[in-house]
Amino acid sequence: MKKILIHYSFILSVFLLTCFTANAVTSFSGKVGIKADTLSDSESNYFDPIMKLQGFFSGQFDFSNNTTIRTEVSVITQDILEGGIAEDTDAKFKVDELSITKQFMLGGFSNYFSLFSGTYEPIGSDIFLRRHFGIEEIDSVLTQTWLGLKNSTLLPFDGTGGSYIIQPDALPIATGLYIYVNHRNTDDSELNLDLRFGGAFNNFCIDIAGGFGAPLKSENTETQQENFLTVDELYLHGGTELFIGNKYSGGLFAEIGIQDLKFTRNGGSKFDYSSENLYLLIEPRFVEKYYKMNISFYSFPKETIEHLSFIDNNMGFDVNLFNDMLHIKSNTLTFGSHFTASWDRNSFSDLKSFFKNDEENDDFHYPDFKISPYIVLNTPTAIIKTMLELITSDFSKNAKDSVRFNASYQQFL
Repeated sequence: MKKILIHYSFILSVFLLTCFTANAVTSFSGKVGIKADTLSDSESNYFDPIMKLQGFFSGQFDFSNNTTIRTEVSVITQDILEGGIAEDTDAKFKVDELSITKQFMLGGFSNYFSLFSGTYEPIGSDIFLRRHFGIEEIDSVLTQTWLGLKNSTLLPFDGTGGSYIIQPDALPIATGLYIYVNHRNTDDSELNLDLRFGGAFNNFCIDIAGGFGAPLKSENTETQQENFLTVDELYLHGGTELFIGNKYSGGLFAEIGIQDLKFTRNGGSKFDYSSENLYLLIEPRFVEKYYKMNISFYSFPKETIEHLSFIDNNMGFDVNLFNDMLHIKSNTLTFGSHFTASWDRNSFSDLKSFFKNDEENDDFHYPDFKISPYIVLNTPTAIIKTMLELITSDFSKNAKDSVRFNASYQQFL
């Protein structure tokens, strides 16, 4: 209950501040989108189509006093065909981001002071680099969600808190501090502190951050004594996103990090590490005369893949072969296909069983193979995407669950 009150108290505060300064709005920009996933009901014995919808709205309000307010909300429905399109359908609604940023100059530095609630400029999305340096998108298609501005997050700054960023006018770098509270690892309020550095240079971009979360307790878990404040464990986290090269000649994109590395001091200091918390994406990108190709090797924590566009398992590799050089007046048409092999594994060590194909190896199984052709139409005001997913490894045994289709539409406001 306390978590809900803190969250909505922040929302109310930003709303009231917006009302007092509404006459100073100088510009608005935003995006709205919807995505439909069509597949067969896995519990049916025949092809029984279901359709789930995802939608989002994001907006940015700029004020004449160098203040910016940003908001993003999303909704995910259950099957809209089961009870009829015109009937009520269960859905989940979420405020993904609500933030206010004040910019001011001081001694040759641009200063950004922000208050936020939700997921704010996470590592694993290039949104921080785009907002501060105006770069083109560098994120991997593999981590897109089609659900909003942010992608699968390597290090989410998720909670309620604030940040302070300084950016020198003479150099394309920015650095800052994030302080926020959430309940990511325990039921207790967890105070997080993170340091961040970002830079955008010719043929090189980097965004790196690291810090810790400290559950705040009033009782020592070892002695059971009541204290005013006890911190007997920390959850360390950190990660980086970088791109060497450019979109015209190719390069190397990478995301590497660790989530929730537990450090406990009771009864002696110790680290509780699991490779399940490792986040890794290595993606060489090649540009040829008539096509482009991205080759990706990835291992994601399982909770990060729930809303990805077409990734089903948390570990594997993908080849994205495409052409985005077809122009029709002011529109750009991209067509290509993903070729994916993936495993539902907890860590890299689990993959050793893949190479032991014998009768005593109960863990052995072949990867899931999938082919996903797609078409993307970019216009000056909208983006239209369609994709057909064919799970070839299961097609002969279970054809009805091996075909999926999804389409999305995004409109710039």
